Amino acid sequence: MNNLSLQKEWPKKAIQIVIPEIVLVAVICLVRLTGSLQFLELFFFDRFLQWRPTEATDNRITIIGIDEEDIKTIGNYPVPDRDLAQLLSKLSEYKPRAIGLDLVRNLPFEPGHEELVKIFAETPNLIGTEKIFFPPIDPPPSLPQERVGFSDTFSDEDGNIRRSLLGSYRPDTEEFTFSFAFLLAKKYLEIEGFSIKNGKQDPFAIRFNDVEIPRFGRNIGGYVNANKFDSTDVQTLLNFRNNRENQPFPILSNRDIQSENFDPDWIRDRIVIIGITAPSLPDFVDTNAIAHLELPGKIYGVQFHAHAASQIISTVLDGRPMLKGWSEPGEYIWIVVWGGWIILLSLSVRSLTIKLVGIGVAIVVVSMTSFFLLILGWWIPIIPVVFLLILDAVASTGFNRYVQSLQNKIEREKDLSLERQQVIESVFERIHSGPLQTLHILLSALRNDTLSRANLIEKLEYLNDEIRNLKITLPLDLLSAEETFRLRGNAIVNLNLPLHELLEEVCRVMTNNSNFPYFATLNARILGIQPINPIQLSLEDKRRICKFLEEALCNVGKHANNVTRLTVIGNKDGNSYQLIVKDNGHNGNQNKEGEGTRIMKKNAAKLQGEFKRNILPNGTHCELKFCLEK
Repeated sequence: MNNLSLQKEWPKKAIQIVIPEIVLVAVICLVRLTGSLQFLELFFFDRFLQWRPTEATDNRITIIGIDEEDIKTIGNYPVPDRDLAQLLSKLSEYKPRAIGLDLVRNLPFEPGHEELVKIFAETPNLIGTEKIFFPPIDPPPSLPQERVGFSDTFSDEDGNIRRSLLGSYRPDTEEFTFSFAFLLAKKYLEIEGFSIKNGKQDPFAIRFNDVEIPRFGRNIGGYVNANKFDSTDVQTLLNFRNNRENQPFPILSNRDIQSENFDPDWIRDRIVIIGITAPSLPDFVDTNAIAHLELPGKIYGVQFHAHAASQIISTVLDGRPMLKGWSEPGEYIWIVVWGGWIILLSLSVRSLTIKLVGIGVAIVVVSMTSFFLLILGWWIPIIPVVFLLILDAVASTGFNRYVQSLQNKIEREKDLSLERQQVIESVFERIHSGPLQTLHILLSALRNDTLSRANLIEKLEYLNDEIRNLKITLPLDLLSAEETFRLRGNAIVNLNLPLHELLEEVCRVMTNNSNFPYFATLNARILGIQPINPIQLSLEDKRRICKFLEEALCNVGKHANNVTRLTVIGNKDGNSYQLIVKDNGHNGNQNKEGEGTRIMKKNAAKLQGEFKRNILPNGTHCELKFCLEK
């Protein structure tokens, strides 16, 4: 029977788990499609690139950085054509494979322009730069177009650059042209016997012999509908060279070249890129993918082109991975697979703790898998899966608490049912041991005809008092200690009563207490206690107010000699309530502050009010004023 019941319950439980999980996976996928998770994907993409193992310096590329000292030495900027011609001439002596000039040279900068034009003509391995997108900057006019590459870059919405352009159609002529960094890499690889062709897997990609450069797509990796993307552009994700010492490439200055203060092997048979490395001339590219930068989040433009060229050369010659992503269906299958894993975990594990541990382990596995795949060149989405796991953990915790609250509610209902039964039994016992016993005795006496008329009346009056007292004593017996206040003489009052009824009950009990001798001379008891909204006071507040009234009345009963009149007044005044106790007796303890007075002052402070006690020639005046809205 139990097995049959379990077989019937399991499909229902499975549906209750599976459907919400499927909805959660669908919501995560829809949120990702809107691009709302892209900024987090890019953030962790940059951090993972920073955390990769350090790489050796790429000695195939040397940067000639024109720094602040070079500008001071030359005495002018832009660098005059003659100084630039001397630098190019000096470099050519060491037979570099390619020289890249990452300086704007669209206009002559005399003196020495003719000398520079001559050097341009005599240096066939020299590559110049231009900008083809807005705002365009023309190339050096003396360089043929095949020896000019564009230096344009595309940044993401956060301003950082994570991809490089290999080629694009010029906006002015609509002719396809290559980037500055690509032409430098192409020049270097041609000597190694590599030529460029269209890709095999992607006809619009570029390949060197059999090595195909993966082309950037609009929705690759963590990107969703990437900005500034044109399908006619040939872009690729930039796998910056990670070097912990911040020396991914050798760097020399113009002074080093002119003074020949360098190792000739740093120039010979290498790519040499000339550019600005002076902070006063901000030619910067923003990136968070490189750690330990001299200028946090920034590299010089000449360094960016070195990274872009190095990536291509290292991929073709060394097999260094370039960054690429899965197909879009593959990325969403990856998310759905983890959603399926969560469903299996939820169906197979009942303990919330074990499930949360499993989700925590899964987050670590996803993060480590994504990191190691990125080292191998694969960028896969991490944020949707992590969000899926975290939201499931939160939902499971919330659901577990909801179930726990339901169970607690059921247990409380059981306890209340048991408590009700106990109350019924207690009430019956109280009636049985009281009025029913009296009635039984009375009936027995009547049957035996042993009662006189006077005794019968006396017994009936006693029975009447017993029954009437049940109205007072039974509710008090059923209250908890927090709901009652015990007066001197062990009388108990119900704090759930409205304040005016509660205070009137305290007055009645206290003035009828035979332990206070001076109440015997009272001729007048004047009560004028104004009702107030019961919601404004807590049970504890009522307890403190009762304590004040009890202490004030106790002082009258014990110390007010020859008292004949007692007045208790309660008035509401705006947000305050004023309770006054006055008598006309003679108090012999004038100007003496006892423990009772100190207790009343303390209670008044807790009520955010104040206590006053004045001994007058014709009596005593006690006053408690407290705030109703705290």
